[in-house]
Amino acid sequence: MHEWHLAANIVEKIEKAAAENGLRQVTRAEILLGRGLGIAESEFSECLKISTNGKKIFAECCFDIKLVESNLASIENIEGD
Repeated sequence: MHEWHLAANIVEKIEKAAAENGLRQVTRAEILLGRGLGIAESEFSECLKISTNGKKIFAECCFDIKLVESNLASIENIEGD
């Protein structure tokens, strides 16, 4: 179940970064997901989609998840307007 907590944390960080950069909408978010976390890419993607459901800032967002050799998850880049 730690994937839900991790997804919520990533969503919060994306929202903060979007606000800091004056973005009203996030259209793309690149996320690095460490293989050491033991979370499948598809499972984490679903957690992100559910965590952002109903949030207008993510209405058009595409999450690009890249698996990396790490025990961490982080935001690589966000795009929007």
